[in-house]
Formats: sequence, structure tokens, C-alpha cells
Amino acid sequence: MRNSRIFLRYFCTLAFVFLIANSLFCQQDESDLQFSLKGRAVNAAGDPLKGASIFVIDKAGKRTGMQTVSKENGEFGIAKVAEGAVIEISYVGYLVQRLRAKPDLGTITLIPKANQLDSVEVVSTGYQQISRERATGAFGIIKPEALESKLSLTTQNLIEGQVAGLVVDKDGGMEVRGIATFRAERKPLLVVDGFPFEGDINNINPNNISQVTVLKDGVAASIYGSRAANGVIVITTKKGSGAKPRLSYNGLVNIVSKPNLNGLNRASSSDYIDAELDLYRQDINAPSTVSLSNMSRVTYLMMQLREGKISEEEVSREIESLKSVNGVKQIEDHFFRNEINHQHNFRLDGGAERYNYNIAMNLQNGRDNFIESSKDRLLLDIKNQIHLTSFLSTELYANVVYNRSKSPLLQYGDLMSYSRSSNLQPYTSLVDAQGNPAAVWGISQYKAGIYANTPGMKDWSYVPLDDIGKETVNTGNFQTRVGGTVRAQLIEGLSLEIGGTWQRGNYNSVQLRSAEAYILRTGYNDGTSISNNAYHYLPDGDVINESRNINEDWTIRTQASYIRNFHGTRHRINMMFGNEVRKATFNNNAIGTRVGYNAIAGSFIPMNNRDYNAGVYDSDMLVGRVLNLSSGKYSFRDDRFASWYGNGSYEYDNRFIVSGSIRLDLTNFFGTDDRYRYRPLWSVGGTYKLSDEKFFDTSWINKLYLRSSYGINGNIALTEGPFLILSVYDFDKVTGGVPYDVESPPNNQLRWEKTENINFAADFSFFGNRLNGSVDYYLKNSSELLAPDANDPTSGFSSMTRNVGAMLNRGIELSLDIAAIGKEDFRWNILPNITYNYNQVKSYNVRRDYAGSYVRSYGILVEGYPADGLWGYRFAGLNELGETQVYSADGRVIRPGNATPADVVYQGTLRPKFDLSLTNRIHYRGWDLSMMWIAKFGNKYRRDAFSGTNYINRHVSERWRNPGDELHTIYPVLRNSNSDNSYFPYIDKLIGNANYAKLRDITLSYNLGRYFKRIGLGDAKVFVQGRNLVTITAKGVDIDPETAQVNESGATSQMREQGFTSLPLPRSYFMGISVSFN
Repeated sequence: MRNSRIFLRYFCTLAFVFLIANSLFCQQDESDLQFSLKGRAVNAAGDPLKGASIFVIDKAGKRTGMQTVSKENGEFGIAKVAEGAVIEISYVGYLVQRLRAKPDLGTITLIPKANQLDSVEVVSTGYQQISRERATGAFGIIKPEALESKLSLTTQNLIEGQVAGLVVDKDGGMEVRGIATFRAERKPLLVVDGFPFEGDINNINPNNISQVTVLKDGVAASIYGSRAANGVIVITTKKGSGAKPRLSYNGLVNIVSKPNLNGLNRASSSDYIDAELDLYRQDINAPSTVSLSNMSRVTYLMMQLREGKISEEEVSREIESLKSVNGVKQIEDHFFRNEINHQHNFRLDGGAERYNYNIAMNLQNGRDNFIESSKDRLLLDIKNQIHLTSFLSTELYANVVYNRSKSPLLQYGDLMSYSRSSNLQPYTSLVDAQGNPAAVWGISQYKAGIYANTPGMKDWSYVPLDDIGKETVNTGNFQTRVGGTVRAQLIEGLSLEIGGTWQRGNYNSVQLRSAEAYILRTGYNDGTSISNNAYHYLPDGDVINESRNINEDWTIRTQASYIRNFHGTRHRINMMFGNEVRKATFNNNAIGTRVGYNAIAGSFIPMNNRDYNAGVYDSDMLVGRVLNLSSGKYSFRDDRFASWYGNGSYEYDNRFIVSGSIRLDLTNFFGTDDRYRYRPLWSVGGTYKLSDEKFFDTSWINKLYLRSSYGINGNIALTEGPFLILSVYDFDKVTGGVPYDVESPPNNQLRWEKTENINFAADFSFFGNRLNGSVDYYLKNSSELLAPDANDPTSGFSSMTRNVGAMLNRGIELSLDIAAIGKEDFRWNILPNITYNYNQVKSYNVRRDYAGSYVRSYGILVEGYPADGLWGYRFAGLNELGETQVYSADGRVIRPGNATPADVVYQGTLRPKFDLSLTNRIHYRGWDLSMMWIAKFGNKYRRDAFSGTNYINRHVSERWRNPGDELHTIYPVLRNSNSDNSYFPYIDKLIGNANYAKLRDITLSYNLGRYFKRIGLGDAKVFVQGRNLVTITAKGVDIDPETAQVNESGATSQMREQGFTSLPLPRSYFMGISVSFN
């Protein structure tokens, strides 16, 4: 109760201050005001421009502080304008116009201009829209012209490189100003048309986005409270023009080049066979003639030679033939193809004086690089805005998303997991001499003999090219979202709005194995009953695994806003108070494996999956089990939130702005201890418009605004809480029951993570608005982070999650817009974005008693170092046996198995310190060229290497073979079992420089509008675009660092290595056209 009273006191004090200001400012003397004026702002098509900013300029050419914005119909008015004043009208994307003030300005047509950071931009926070020059927080804005300058299938690709501080990786992961948590949510909060959006950002129609605003600091994002620590991305979709109906079409074709599998850095067939022979000779008796496991052709030949069933000449001849087969190239040629995507976007918008509408539909279909893969997507958006009366308006919207995909269950990584017992080898031919799909060697010949002597067996041949389409994964995702807001203007300056959104979705995934798939044919054979060959423990028919997930969430919000100007616009107050209630449920159901499935009849054969998995029937099986059958799984999550918030700002004389916000969040699952439950999150900020001072008279500085802010944001994690959470495992035949484990012990003291944000910034325009930009310095101190903490072991838990972690992020962001050339027919804008982020783990209480606790292929958290840090050994060369040696902390040469935590060293971080982009936009008459370079610097990656057993790696041929080789190679000896496999990948010699720069996209378009208008049609434009055409890396780097930097496979066995998943991003090409019909 005490905390709730403190929270109420905050609100009352803030309200009291604004009420006192109201009464004082209403008494200000109003003099020297002569007449009222009015006018209407429209574009070249005659459509009204809502939100155009109108300023009064005095005789000295300075803004007086009197200003307004145009209404929905483009109309505006200002009272008591001084005689001889000048009116300045500006709107995002249009040239600023100045004209002499008079009572009736009539209709003013604004002219489009080059892509500049306008002096007036509209910032959408999701809760309100404000002019950027009246904002005190750190915002990044992506305007329509930037979004429309390139072609894209996804929203993620549209926003990359457009905002300093927003980092996008190749997999669509996004960060705003670094990472601020260990275990909680890492993604920025996504807000669409004013409400949080729980879906994928790529399910938002990229062609229906009007503006993207990124909220980066405490003031900008604190209104979202416990979900704002990672930043907020606010997307505003397009609305109707309020004019006559207009139909537009935007279509494109995208071709993504087939990948080059040489980028996997695999050993050649010859080197692989040499290594396989080396292993065989180390233990020639290891291969067994009665083994049930698959056996490679080379091992089988050597075993046959050992058994005297084949001559050495025959073996040598076939092995030499196999060395000439390039199996990797055959997989590239026969399993891969060019990816082709088609996208069609239709938009109908229009309206009248009291309403407008926008309907957009996006259709996409395509095939992926890997054969037997396809995907389809439908996005439908409907938005209506209606002015019911002079004081009452409403906005309604609906959205439908449908995604469907099909792909093989086995991907190229599964096919290329080469080992002596894998079905495929680097020397396996997938086709015969005529190019037809061929059966491959691989199955145990001993097992094949058992099959041959048992009646009723299915064909056990394996034809990979035919089989790949017989095991598939089909997914379907249907999401629908509806929402709306009703706004009422109660009295002058005071408005009330009530709104909400509801979303429901169904996701279905079906993994289907055909009865004719190789794995089921052999599983059927292997599961034949010994006592009764007619009975099969794995029944004939398809096998299906299915999961069905349902998500639903809704939000209801009430909000009151008060906006008033006093004494002209000398004093401006903007206040907002509201509350929000939200609920989200996730209902996930994985159905147990069904066997003997008949898709036509929809039937299956009931089976005791528990006993089958437990091996109850193994003793009567001909060979054994091939598959494990899922018993199914069910999970349900119910998240509920209640929030109260307030935001206010005061502006004096169009020069000084102060703002503040506060928010309290409560949830059903988190922070139930009253000591931590009522802790509001808040922020304060200020802006000083230095260039608007009368004493400021520097001709080359058009604008210089100074900003600063301080705020505390929160973060949320709902994987742990005040209740005991158990995890359930499959049936255990040893115990005869289903085991449980404690996933999370009860802890009612958990609370929101807290991030303290400090921001200092300047917004500027120089040299006649030819150089525009902003620079920000920020400090993010994240504390009370959820992290493992050492616990009394007698409690049953060696550690518990507590709010004990801390992390620091600090950095600098610079955004520029340089108008290099600004002629009417020739414009060239240069837009660099520079982001520097330094990250450090300040507190992380995890015990690491062994050297192996530090060395991982992925990044780890260590107190005092950046997140995602790489740790390893100082390499001391190989010994006379070809084994890895490292240096201890005191400089001694030791075997890595004897290393202690003191002997491991920090080797760098996977996280880039610098994220850069450089965009050039050139307009010449009807031509437009856009080109964006992106770059990342300051991070490291682990190079791929042969480490003692993984002879699929290209460096296997450089391994140690004989005493003395340690003088000229770093790669250890090859052995069947080699402990170096656990140490060598982490030596400092294998740390590489991950710096890179890429020509991310280049787009050329030509405007055909003048030809179309001659025949009565609207605008038209044709596009061509290329992506990832050029890559520049550090010296000696022969992989794509962009893919290596996020490789966290964590595996270093003979079947895996760092290069395994590191295919370079392929080049892709677009061709498109956009047409509008008036």
C-alpha cells in the first residue's frame, strides 16, 4: 500500500504542476497581435496533408514560437498574427514554403523534395504523435521515401541500415543499442498502429508501411515500462488519402542464386579417403563382418581385402575411382537450385471529407533453394478512419496473415553429415552414367543378408534423389488481428480515447514420413517379429508427427490527453494519462506419433509408444528400432498485465522543453512479493533549441538543438516465477515410470529487470540545410538482471535464478543526411549511419571450476568482459606425438587436459562494436539510384579446423602424420578417439577477424509516369535491384563473416565443425514494377 501511495503522489504532483501552469499562462498579456489567418495544405494531386507544420516568422527571419499543424482535411488557422509576418509551411518529404501572412492564404500546394531530414518530422510513439522538434528522447525515423527506394520480400530487409543503433543480423534478429539482459526477452518490443504486436515482423506487409519509428532511450521508450529495455519499434501502416479512389499495384520477381557448397570448406574426396584409410590401418580388426551398422564403401573394401575376398589390385582400382567423385558438388547440382519468389501487392485507397479507407493485399509465392521446398503467403490489411461528428472520430482496422510452407525433413546438413557409418560419403555418386537418380551404397551388408533370408521384407535400396520428397514438413500459420480506437474531443485541448486490439492465431506443423521412405522401409524390416515374421512392430503405413499451437491476446486501453497553447504558442502543455489491460495465452499441443497412417482415410493404427520406446519388444525384433515415437507434449501459458501510465511535457517560447513519464506494470506471474510489486518505471528529459535564441546568429547553422534524458526501463521474463515449474520426460524403462525434473523452483522475489538510460544528444542542420543529422551518446546500465546465483546445496538446488546480474552498454550514434547536390532535376543525398556500442558484463555470479567451463564454440558471459565472449587456450604447438599443447598462466607448456581456469584467456567477442551503413540516393530526371553498404567491425570468429577426428574438414590433409611434422603444421594427429577434439578448436591460432563490408543492395528505377498520364493513367515505375553483390573481408578470411558470427552449433565432433553451417549469404536479384490508377 505504501508503494501505491507513492505512485499516486507522483501523478498528483505532476497534475498539480500542469494545472498551476495552466492558470498562470492564461493570464499572460496578449499584445501586438493583429489578425487571424487560415489556409489549406495539399499535395500536387490535391490530396490534403494532415500534420503539416505552420510557423510564424518575424521580420528578423526567426520563428516567433507561434505555430500550428494542419487538420485531417489539410486546413489550419492561427489567431492574432502580427502585420508583416511571414508564414512557413513544412511537411515531411516536401519543400519548405514561405509566404507573406494574410487573412486567407487559400490552398497551398507543397512540392516534393529530396530525401532530407526535415526540420519537422512526425514521431509516432504508439500512444501519441508529436513533432520531432518537440521531442526530448532519442528516436530514429524511417520515412516513406526510404522504404519505397528498394524492393524487399520482408520488412526486416527494409529497415536494415536505416537507423543508427538498430542492428539487424542475417537471421532477422534485431537489437537496439546492444543487449541488456542475460535470460529475459532480447528482442525489441514491436508496436503496430499503436498496440503491441506479438507476431513476426516479416508478417507485416512491407508495401503497406507508412513510417517506422525506433524508440531508443529512456524518454522515448519508457512509456512502455517493463517491456522497453530492449527498445521499441513502432510501425505505422498506410491510411487512405481522403480523396477519390486510387488503385495501385506493386509486383516483383526475386531470384536468389544457388549456393556454392565450396563455402562449407569440406575435405576433397581424395583427402577424405586417405584419412579413412589412415583410421582403418590404426585398427584393421575394428570393422566387423557381422555389424548391423552402415559401413562406408572404402571401409567395406578394406574389410573384404582383410578377409581375402577381394584382391589388393581391385581395391586400389575402385578406391582411385572413388577419389575422383565429387559428392559435395553432386549435392549442389542435384539438391539445390535458384530460389525464385513472386510478390504481388494491391492497394486501394480513397475517401472523402469525413472518412478515408485503405485496403492492401500482399500475395507471395516461391520455391526455396533446396528442392521439394515451397512457400506461400497472404497478407490483408484494411483500415478505415471516420469522423462521426465534429468532436467524435474512430479508426478501425483488420489484418489477416496466412503462411504456408513445405520442405523436406532432411536438409543438406543431414545429407552431408559424413562419417564411416553415414549413408552418403563425399565420394558417393547420386546419379548413374546417364544422369538418372541412382541407388547408393551404405546399408550393412550383414543386415542386407538378413533381409534377403527373411520373407515379406520391403525393398531396402536407398535412392536419395527419389527419397528426399518422401519425408516432408508442412506448416500453416493463420493469424487474424482486429482493433480500433474511438476518440472524443471533450473540450478545447482535452480528448479521450478508448481502443483495443484482439489477435488470434493457429499454427500447425505436420511432419509426414511416407511408407515408401527409406527410413520407414528399413524400420518396417528391422521391426519384424522373430517369432512371427508376418508381424511388424512398426506397422506398415505413413508416420505422422503433428503439433497444433493456438495463440490469443487482447489489449484494452483508455487514455486522456490534454494539449493547450497559451499566449499564442509561448507556452505549450502536452499531457497524457491512461491505463491498459492485456492478456496473452499460448496453447501448444504436440500430438503423439501416429503410425500406420493413411492420409486418404485419415486413419492410423493405435500403438503403445511408451513400451516401444522403452525397448520392451526389442528382443523379438529382427534387427531393432529405427525410430523413437513421440509420446506427445502439452503446454499452456497465460500472461496477464495491468498498467497505468502518464506522460507530460512543457515547452516554453519554442526554445525549452521538459518532459516526464511514469508507468506501473503488474502481472499475474512475476514479482508477487509486495516489496517489489509496486515499483514504477519513469523518465525525464529536456531539449534546448539553441539556434532559436535571438542572440544566436550563426549564418551557416540553421538548426542546433541539444537534448538530454534519463529514464529507467524494464524487461520481462516469464520462464520462471513464484510457482514451482516441473518439466516432464518420456517413460523410463529402468524406473518403470515417467521422470520429472524441477525446471524452476518457486521464487516470489523475482521482479522486473531494470535498465537505467542516460542520453546526451544534438540535432543539427548546417549550410542551408544541406547537412542534417543527429549525434547521441548513451549509457545503459542494466541491473537486477535475472541470472543464476549460487545457492545452499542442502536446499536441493546448487543455484537459483535471482535478480543479481548487471550489464553495461555505452555508445555513440551518428546519423547524417548530406544533400550533396540539390538541383530540381539532379539530386544526390548521402546518408551515413554510424553506431558504436561497448558492452560489458558487470555482475554474473557463476562458478567455473574447470577450464572446460570457459571454452565453448559459442560466446559465454563472464564478469568484466563483453557478452558473447570467446575464451580459449594459448597454443604452444604440437608435441612429438602430434598432440595439442598450450601455455599455462605462468608460461609452462602443458597438455590442455591439465589446464585450469587460470590458463584460459579471453579471445574476443562475437558481438561487433561498430555497425555502419552508407546509403547514396541519386535522382536524375526520371531515374533514381539507391545504393547501401553495410559494415560490421570489432568482433571475432572461430575458424574452421581439423581438430583430430573431424576428417570432413579441408585441413585434414595438413595434419600431423610423422615425428617432425610438428615443426610445420598446427593440425593434430588423426585418431578414432582424440581428446584434442575437445581442446584444439579453442586455441588462439583459430581466432579470426570478422570485420566485413557488403554492398547490401543497389536499386535502379525509372519513372514512367509522364507516359502513363498521357493515356489517363497514374504513375508507373520499373525497378531492378541486386543484394549481397560485393563482400570485403579482412586479409586471410575466406568465409563469409556475417554467417560465421552467429554460428552457435556448439558441436566439434567428426561430423561437425565451425564451417558446417557457414554458407555465405547468396546473391539475389529483383525486378519489379509499380503502377497506380487514379
